[in-house]
Amino acid sequence: MDEHTILPPLLAVALIFTINVLAMIAAVITSRRQKRFRWLPYALLAAWLLTSIFVLAFLSLADISPERNGPLPQEVLLLPVAAQFVVTLISYVFVLIWIVAKRTATRLARSRKFG
Repeated sequence: MDEHTILPPLLAVALIFTINVLAMIAAVITSRRQKRFRWLPYALLAAWLLTSIFVLAFLSLADISPERNGPLPQEVLLLPVAAQFVVTLISYVFVLIWIVAKRTATRLARSRKFG
């Protein structure tokens, strides 16, 4: 049998998913403690989340020819981690929109108050 992987696929998915969640928690804690560059932990987190998809592929996917692959391709294991990356990026966009809207509203209120 030539289906050798570094880790069993389900163990690799659980391991990478857990590391990603812990990285998110660490990014929030670190950014709250910093005075400058509060965005840096989140940028590093986004880079890690993108990289974790490839790390998971390296750890859990075997080199199997398409003929021997079953009805469901083995790349389906990457979907939860890829979805986690997409959800994180979408939440970053919503937070960025919220911050910009809040700053704009504050500036408008100040200009009306003093203008």
